[in-house]
Amino acid sequence: MTSKNKNRTDTCISNCIDVEIRNINPESIPLELKNRNQWLLFKVKLVGEKLKKYPFTVQNNMDSWNLAENQSSFEIAYRTFTNNSNYAGIGFAVTENDPYTCIDFDRVYNPTTEEWNQQALEEIKKLNSYTEFSPTRTGVHVFVIGKMKKAGRKKNQPDGTGREMYSSLRYMTVTGNHMPGTPLEINEAQETIDEFYEKWFPEQMEVSTRRKAYANDFRAFEVQKPVTNNPNSPLKGLHPTKDQIFELCKDAPNGFGEKFNKIFNGDISKYGSKSEADMALAGMIAFQTSNYGIIKEIIHESALWDNKWERDDYCQGTIMKVVRNRWGR
Repeated sequence: MTSKNKNRTDTCISNCIDVEIRNINPESIPLELKNRNQWLLFKVKLVGEKLKKYPFTVQNNMDSWNLAENQSSFEIAYRTFTNNSNYAGIGFAVTENDPYTCIDFDRVYNPTTEEWNQQALEEIKKLNSYTEFSPTRTGVHVFVIGKMKKAGRKKNQPDGTGREMYSSLRYMTVTGNHMPGTPLEINEAQETIDEFYEKWFPEQMEVSTRRKAYANDFRAFEVQKPVTNNPNSPLKGLHPTKDQIFELCKDAPNGFGEKFNKIFNGDISKYGSKSEADMALAGMIAFQTSNYGIIKEIIHESALWDNKWERDDYCQGTIMKVVRNRWGR
């Protein structure tokens, strides 16, 4: 799939969309989600063997989808989707201002054989809340009431399946293709959220309490504009969000995405020291962007953030070093 369109909203997004992906059943989507003005659209691109999904507002803008004023009602988003075949589907923006967490089970179902990964199936049943198939039907999304106590996470499991969990700043595709045998309503599951977070992401539970990254942290030096400079990036020339840069890092080709995911989740076994691992993580992010704030925020959410990163001299020195090495600034 390729596109020669130079429009800023379509520089990387293919208009060739699998008909099956556009299969949406609006009647099954919970009314409480449809009543919220947190709806968006998405377009797709094939990156290697993975179908990447990029969120867009109903104004066809991908830069600021995470701002509440750019999200729309379900009716407007769905009407825009049905009237424009360039969009692959619709989605819901999970934010800190709503009561939801969304759990994404990846590669847990074979739509051809209708076989389930049994461990995932047990976990889905325990969540006991509204569950629907993902656009590719190889996974499911479970919406529950309850919030994570830590940042959103993604991690591949030993059996090759994947788990993701988000309570804010995340766009989730919505299909309405309900998973039979699961509730049609969204139920409370706080205890199960806490249990599964500790089960799936144990290294994150050991990280010390972190403060947020503030604008004041950046006053000592020039803050670059949040433009992705990598000429091979699908977001080249745009002003992507932290989440979009994170997606580029974790899905980078040629094995780099796998390396990023391991170190982000705390596996530093390939490095001689923790400081070397810190430098490597910062460098991987800096390959995609020269924006100090975005680099710091992503490191801040990783398993490597500790008291050492809290020191301004260490944080600023490490990040600015990798930015200069990559971009000559």
